[in-house]
Amino acid sequence: HILAQYFAGNCYEFGNGTIKNEKLAFEYFEKSANKNFSHGQAEIGYFYENGLGITQNFKKAFYWYEKAANNGNIMAVYNLGRCYKNGMGVKRDCNRAFKLLKQSAEGGYLRGITMLGVCYEIGVGTKIDKQKAFELYQKSANLGELVAQYNLGIMYEFGKGITKDINKAIYWYGKCAEQGDQDAENRLERVVEYFNNYNISSQEIYNWLLSNQNSSNSIFLLGYFNYQGIETNRNDVKAFNLFINALEKNHILVQIYVGDCYKNGYGTIKNEKLAFEYIEKVAYKNFANGQVRIGYFYKNGIGIKKDLKKAFYWYEKAANNGNTIAVCSLGLFYKEGMGVKKDDNKAFELFKQSAEEQFPDGIMMLGCCYENGTGTEIDMQKAFELFQKSANLGSMVARYNLGIMYEYGKGTAKDIGKAIYWYKESSKQGYKNAQYRLEKLQKQQNQLNC
Repeated sequence: HILAQYFAGNCYEFGNGTIKNEKLAFEYFEKSANKNFSHGQAEIGYFYENGLGITQNFKKAFYWYEKAANNGNIMAVYNLGRCYKNGMGVKRDCNRAFKLLKQSAEGGYLRGITMLGVCYEIGVGTKIDKQKAFELYQKSANLGELVAQYNLGIMYEFGKGITKDINKAIYWYGKCAEQGDQDAENRLERVVEYFNNYNISSQEIYNWLLSNQNSSNSIFLLGYFNYQGIETNRNDVKAFNLFINALEKNHILVQIYVGDCYKNGYGTIKNEKLAFEYIEKVAYKNFANGQVRIGYFYKNGIGIKKDLKKAFYWYEKAANNGNTIAVCSLGLFYKEGMGVKKDDNKAFELFKQSAEEQFPDGIMMLGCCYENGTGTEIDMQKAFELFQKSANLGSMVARYNLGIMYEYGKGTAKDIGKAIYWYKESSKQGYKNAQYRLEKLQKQQNQLNC
C-alpha cells in the first residue's frame, strides 16, 4: 500500500514508534516514489539533497523534486525553485527559480512565500523591491514561518524596506528564537549589545519592556536586562523571577538562563542538577547554546556524572548547528583524545574553522597548533601572530602565551618588558600560570638590578 509505505518512511525518519533509521526510511519512501506518489518523490529528493540514508547526490535530488513538482507537489515546486536559484543539480537559472518560487507562494507554501521575498530583496529573477520583500516576509511571518520572522527582524533592525524600528526587530527575533532558531538568538544578543553601545536606545527599550509585559518574549527580555544590568542595577532575584514567569508561558530560550541561574546560584539556590535538567530540555530542542552547555556539564561532571563520550556527542551537535564555541571545544576533544580517538589533523581543522569565525580561544588554539606542530608544520611566526590577535581580543591564555613568546624570543624578538606586560594582563584576568611567571620574571629582574 503506497500510503503505508510513505508513513512507514516517516516513522523511521523521525523515530516515531520505532528506532530512527534513515536508511530504512529512504527505502520505504523510494517504494512509494517509484509508484508515482508525489509526497514520496519529494521526500526522496530531500534525502538525496541532504545525504540521509543514501549518498548525497544533487542531480538525483533535482530529478525527484522535478517529478514530484510535475505531479503537483507544492513543496517540491519550492525545492525545485531552490535548485534553480542555487545551481544545485542543475544549471543556475534565476528566472526559472523566481517563477517556481512564485508558484509555490501562490500555492500557499509558507517557505515559498519567504523565498519569494528573498528574490525581491536581492533581485533573483526580478527587480529588487524591498517593499515587496517586506510585505511577503510579513505575510509569512504572521503565519509562523521561522525564516520570515528572522528576515523581518533584520529589516526592522536596519530599516530595509521599512522604517527602522528596534522594538519590532526585538519582537520578531524573539518570535523566531522561541521556535529554537540559533541565528535569531544570536541576532537578539547582538541587538542587546547594540543597546549597551547606545544608552538612549536601550533606555527606550527598557521603558517599553516595563509597560509591555504581555508576552513571554517581553517578559524574558526584561529579565535579561535585569540579569545583565542593562539600564538598571543588576538584580538576580528579579531576573530569575521574570525568567520563571516567561518559562511558565512556554518560552524556549529562557530555559538556558533559568539553568544558568541554578548553576551559579543567581537569584535562587544553587542546584546543579536542576541546572542540567533545564538546559538539557533546550538541547533536545536543537538549540545550539543549550547543546554546548550540556557538553560542558558532561565534560566537567556538573549536575550529572562526568561522561566524555556524551560531552563529545553534544559538542558535535552544537558544532553542526553552527556554535563557534562548540567547534573550538570539539577541536580540543580531538586534540586530547577525549571521548573520541585522538586526531591532530581534525583538531587543527576545527581550530582553524573557529578561528576563521573570529572566536578568540579558537585563534589561540590555532596558534598552539602552529607552535607545537599539531596537525600542521611548526611555524613560530604564525603562532606569535595568532597569539597576538587572540590576546588583543581578550583571551587570557593567549596573553599568557604571548608573554612566553616575548620572554624567550619565540617567533619574535626577545622583549622582557613586553613579556611582563602580557603576563600582567593575563594575571588581571585571574590566570594562575601567568601570575607565577610574572612573579618569577619580576624576581629575576630585581636580582639583575641589584
